[in-house]
Amino acid sequence: MAKKVTLTSEQKHYIEISYKLGISISQVSKDLNLGYGIVNSYLIDNDFKVVKHDKMSPDKYKKIVELIKDGHHLTEIVRMTVSEPKTVKLIAKENNLTLQEFTMPRDLCNKDFDDNYFEKIDTEAKAYFLGLIYTDGCVRIHNGGYFLALQLQISDKPIIEKLAKELKCGNSVRERKTNGVFNGTGVAEFESCNSKKLFDDLARFDIVPDKTHNSITIKNIKELVPKHLIKHFIRGVIDGDGSIAHTYHQSKGIMIYQNSMQFCEDMQDLIAYAMDDYTLHGVCTSRPVNMFVLRYRRINEAIKLLKFLYEDATVYIQRKYDVASEYFNYEPGPQAKVAS
Repeated sequence: MAKKVTLTSEQKHYIEISYKLGISISQVSKDLNLGYGIVNSYLIDNDFKVVKHDKMSPDKYKKIVELIKDGHHLTEIVRMTVSEPKTVKLIAKENNLTLQEFTMPRDLCNKDFDDNYFEKIDTEAKAYFLGLIYTDGCVRIHNGGYFLALQLQISDKPIIEKLAKELKCGNSVRERKTNGVFNGTGVAEFESCNSKKLFDDLARFDIVPDKTHNSITIKNIKELVPKHLIKHFIRGVIDGDGSIAHTYHQSKGIMIYQNSMQFCEDMQDLIAYAMDDYTLHGVCTSRPVNMFVLRYRRINEAIKLLKFLYEDATVYIQRKYDVASEYFNYEPGPQAKVAS
């Protein structure tokens, strides 16, 4: 496959001015030492020049129009009519028609996949997985498809399998060995089947591609998640990007880590709102390398918060629940370690 040439702003400006002045594409190509096709494609892509299809037979033109109206996607029409993609796009534009996006077919194991799972947050599991995906999950666009992915350490594989079951997704949860990540124990990975609906529903919660590089907050959670389910969302956030110190640790408490101070402050407000308790003393502080933490260190507050989050809970990462349960009957101990 030929390497795609990226034009500089100066080259683009020269091409546009030259074309408007009537200078031939061949001459512009020679002046810039670029291929004729590169200059020609730039002019077409930016509406300076149209794709010529006047030599196309009326029957072929009509067939392309009918295929577009029937909902066939670009790749199909190009293959079925032996046409150039740009020609098909131009015909669609001339007739005010919309070309359908390519949709990957579902295999048998995903024929019952629940595309509408996150359309309405109305169960404990949906709220919890929303929080877990908010912190440890991601969405991506690849080859025309829209995918949800989640990666956790191998010991947490059961919770990923639970998500796959909730989505009625037959894709396997894979295990992969790693060096350094998760202490070298390896990771469990999951990717859903292609679903634009699921992708768009998650975008309402600011779960978008490359979200870790955005200063996302959780201000819309109050509007989109019923108040009685918000505690499950918070538990999912802690399971994803939080840690719970053992009760015998010198740094007792609950920590939530993020790359945005605003996120930490909004999470502090969300916790108080969900608990109807604005007396909790969470502290937001900065760490090196653009890291921020919301921390509840006072033992009584940690106990109160953990009881609120885990009381009657059925969806959680087991190892974090095991540490949280130590707080329910707090007794100091000699050792120290943290579940992260």
